[in-house]
Amino acid sequence: MDTTQETIVKLATHPNIVGIKCTDGNVGKAAYVCANTDPAQFTVMSGSADAFVPFLSVGAQGCIPGFGNVAPRILCELF
Repeated sequence: MDTTQETIVKLATHPNIVGIKCTDGNVGKAAYVCANTDPAQFTVMSGSADAFVPFLSVGAQGCIPGFGNVAPRILCELF
């Protein structure tokens, strides 16, 4: 199920929702969410290693990739 960027921004205002792992690779959606949420209150993370750098360039704060289970130290050093 694809969640719209507007819905994500609305959900970001809920006190129990503190972030999102975006697995669709949609950098435009990530940019919109980053621009319309407070990074101190809501974290946007890439869910794909392929989208990690593009997501960072639009304001995302990190990545939760599959390879993190294989090489967690490397991922922690990047963070």
